[in-house]
Amino acid sequence: ASPNLVGIVSLGETPRALRKGDSIIWGEVVDHPVSHQNNKKRREEFKHRERGEVRIDLSRIDPDFNHEFFAGGKKIAIVDCLTFVPEYIPALKELEKFDPESLPLQNGELLNLCRDRPADTTNSIGQFNPEEDLLERSTTLNNDRLSVIVRDMISNSKLQPIIDIRQHSNLKAELHKQLVNLAHRATLDEGQLDNFIDGLRNPVHLTQGPPGTGKSYLGVVMVRALIIIQNILRKANNSVTSGPILVLSYKNHAVDEFLKDLVTAERHLSLVRIGKPGDVSLRKYTERHYQGSDKDVQQSRTRIDKLLQLKQHCDDFCKILFYFRSYGQD
Repeated sequence: ASPNLVGIVSLGETPRALRKGDSIIWGEVVDHPVSHQNNKKRREEFKHRERGEVRIDLSRIDPDFNHEFFAGGKKIAIVDCLTFVPEYIPALKELEKFDPESLPLQNGELLNLCRDRPADTTNSIGQFNPEEDLLERSTTLNNDRLSVIVRDMISNSKLQPIIDIRQHSNLKAELHKQLVNLAHRATLDEGQLDNFIDGLRNPVHLTQGPPGTGKSYLGVVMVRALIIIQNILRKANNSVTSGPILVLSYKNHAVDEFLKDLVTAERHLSLVRIGKPGDVSLRKYTERHYQGSDKDVQQSRTRIDKLLQLKQHCDDFCKILFYFRSYGQD
């Protein structure tokens, strides 16, 4: 059995439904201790599970938990997260030490955590409805409808780069044209278009959905949109640098698939793949490849090689000098 991440909630003296304010202690399901061989150990653990007995280790995640949480007679609820623990333990430990104020989330306002300043959670497409016949929901997106939706997004976006661009009418028109063309070529469906527009409208955005709904594909389209915004913003301000766009995933395979889709759509990008790719075709984007091909790195490596050669010559000379002095003393 693999160690699953579980949450434990104290229910009090009598069983009850879970409540929003309940405290949760995190732990992992582990095997009961036995002194038998591995095959017998598995059978013994299976018998424990059949009897409804489960052993949970709390020490790896929260070693300082309050033991009164499990006072005699109290009922507890175990919430199985269906998650393999080792993948999440490092992240949970780092989050415990993390300072939320270091993130540019306006003290939680952008995550809708401020009661006095609730975030705008309305749907961009649903709330914008100047022409009912133009915005009628359909499975296919025509250019006219797309044009209206993108124009409204640009006019109301809270992203600072888009705010700067729309101060220039010609650049605003260019951004509108390129984003419409991108969304049209990407053949986004209704759900993907909703998230595409909301992602460019708000500083923080979450796209969620079951497997196979096109979340990763939409992520590639979003990165391409950010590249368009970067390029146009530089026309408005020459001092703007092309800052990096960071794509993260805790699964190596997901990064490879994302990168392959991106380089297929945008062939002239400067990309760096952190870590070891599973796909051989992506090795040219790794850090090691760039270290070998970068001119500055090559020049530095040549200088280091020369210095190492000089050091070797000095060491050889010192040995000869040592033998010469030893000979003279004899």
